Amino acid sequence: MENTPAAGIYETTRLLKAWSDGDETALERLVPLVDAEMRRLARHYLRQERPDHILQTAALFNEAWLYRELSRGE
Repeated sequence: MENTPAAGIYETTRLLKAWSDGDETALERLVPLVDAEMRRLARHYLRQERPDHILQTAALFNEAWLYRELSRGE
């Protein structure tokens, strides 16, 4: 499959469906895709920040992940 954003979305959707259908290995393939996309988005948003900001890509990614995990318990 091509390495384009559309191909990535298709693959993510396919893996989510497979995982919801009970394919446990789909999650193992899905996590790296989602991780890479979230890091890409973090880099994109951080490039738009002022030069003296203190956030780093990993910190923003970890903050988003932690927020997501904590909000799941509500």
